[in-house]
Amino acid sequence: MGITVRKSPMVILLVNLYLLSYYLFLVCYAANNTIRKGESIKDGETLISKDQNFELGFFSPFHSTKRYVGIWYYKIAEKSSIVWVANRDNPVLDKSGVFTLTNEGDLVVLNGTGKSVWSTNTTMKSRNGALILLDSGNLILEKNEGEFDPSKALWQSFDFPTDTFLPGMRIGVSKSGLKKQIYTSWKTKNDPSTGNFSSGIDSWKSPQIVIWEGSQRLWRSGIWNGQIFTGVPSMKAQYLYGFRLIPSDEGDIYFTYSLPDASLYMRFQIQSDGTMEELRWNSEKKEWTVYWSQSIGGCDLFSKCGTYGSCSMSNSVNCKCLDGFVPQSDDDWKKGNWSSGCQRKNELLCEKNGGQVGGDGFLELNEVKLPDSAQIKNQFNKKDDCENECLNSCSCKAYALVFGIGCLTWDRDLSDIQKFQAGGNQLYIRLNKSDIGGKSNKRKLAILISVILSVVCLSIFGYLLWRNKYKPKDPCKKKRKETGSSDQLSKSKEMLRDFSGEDVGEGEENGPELPLFSFNTIETATNNFSISNKLGHGGFGDVFK
Repeated sequence: MGITVRKSPMVILLVNLYLLSYYLFLVCYAANNTIRKGESIKDGETLISKDQNFELGFFSPFHSTKRYVGIWYYKIAEKSSIVWVANRDNPVLDKSGVFTLTNEGDLVVLNGTGKSVWSTNTTMKSRNGALILLDSGNLILEKNEGEFDPSKALWQSFDFPTDTFLPGMRIGVSKSGLKKQIYTSWKTKNDPSTGNFSSGIDSWKSPQIVIWEGSQRLWRSGIWNGQIFTGVPSMKAQYLYGFRLIPSDEGDIYFTYSLPDASLYMRFQIQSDGTMEELRWNSEKKEWTVYWSQSIGGCDLFSKCGTYGSCSMSNSVNCKCLDGFVPQSDDDWKKGNWSSGCQRKNELLCEKNGGQVGGDGFLELNEVKLPDSAQIKNQFNKKDDCENECLNSCSCKAYALVFGIGCLTWDRDLSDIQKFQAGGNQLYIRLNKSDIGGKSNKRKLAILISVILSVVCLSIFGYLLWRNKYKPKDPCKKKRKETGSSDQLSKSKEMLRDFSGEDVGEGEENGPELPLFSFNTIETATNNFSISNKLGHGGFGDVFK
């Protein structure tokens, strides 16, 4: 007989409500990284990326009540690690702000009165468009909600960076050089408004990272050789974690980098004082560690020693003109003002001869930061070919053959040359042969003097070793030895002189305290033991004088 179980309508209702709540929770959680058309988030609400790497919302800097829309690391408790700011120059003055995606597809930050303080100025016809915060920290505006493809994004925050370069971001420059992605510092540590310092790619033809103050160049990295930036020899390839230079389909180029471990937090940031830093999060100490830093002082300051000047660092900045050049202004250089640079001692022969090549040569410089404004001619991969390419053009001032790049030439006056203590590249400076010959003679003289001094020093050292090995023994020791081995007769004569009152000479102090006399000596001294010499009789026998 079967048993029939009647389900209570209340139980069924509760189960359905539970399932509906769970479903709504999953939907809400899945959508926590997304804003659709017509939706918004208010101050106090946030978006969180799918894997909870990044969070977007309103924030205030330290000691400030102004409100900004920004992106920060979700798993780091303190919100001091802001990686992107939307309305950096137009803050909301209170907590009445709203961040919304309009029905027209424009992303807008509104203040309490509904006035726009920031906008992407985009339009979107698609009804399925959405704003999505990715786990890379990139905020993308997609035409279709489910695509998650930054390459098809209508707009993305990675194309409009503030002061931070994240893994997967791009530092790019167009083929024309007119379009660049620039990273700009905060004005101060607690003010995210546009600061004075910026960084980006300088040139499409010879790509390198540059730091500017306004429009003035302050520092450059040197050209990328596929492993490191040639002007930063201390920055080894492993520091850069997969830095790559990539050409785009449109002919543009950009730098990007990736991390081998997605759990690592790392970023490059240009600080409010112009310093570029590589920062890594130390999970044990709960703080950001400066892994690499590039200042803009000393020899790192762009063209510190002017054109054709070389800067080297020991305890202080030291500028000198390259061989074959002299200061433009002796007075300025004596005062420590090197910006005027140097000029040639002798004009290039090809310039004297109206552009006719021949008669010039090249002087080699080692371990240097290569000058600015190089031209890449990678069709020449041998030193002789590169040298001939430069020699056959009177406008060519120098050349270099760099691993990973190929032939580099310079048609402009050479600037921003730095002498490294280690690393760097070889540079060949074009000079009048008379300047090269003079330098060659000086080098030969220096080498000759060094050889002579070395021979003299070795000779003196060898003589001292020989003298130490074969020098005479201590004469005092020798005299003591000879004295100790003399026969009894000599000792007896010394003692006789002592008894007679005569001087005994040098050897007296080395004689024995109680001298011994042979029988013949005593017999002679007592006249054969004559009774006339007898003094008396003692316990040991007769006593003679």
